[in-house]
Amino acid sequence: MRGGQVDQQRYDIAIIGSGIGGSILATILSKEGVRVVVIEESQHPKFAIGESMILESSEIFRQLAETYDIPEILPIIVLKISNL
Repeated sequence: MRGGQVDQQRYDIAIIGSGIGGSILATILSKEGVRVVVIEESQHPKFAIGESMILESSEIFRQLAETYDIPEILPIIVLKISNL
């Protein structure tokens, strides 16, 4: 769905919310071959990623990046640590 228009494709899963959790889940599932659509009520870019992360999150994200081969997650870790 883009700009309020409905995409006529079929998806395996719909993720509600494109925050950090929804975005990472969508990335992992799509890399595993799942057809994913992410539904978000607001537009991007928006300042939201990492505003409420705790330090332990960086280790979880590092493990997710390594386990699922998602290097795109690593800049989130660096950004959070550098803002402390």
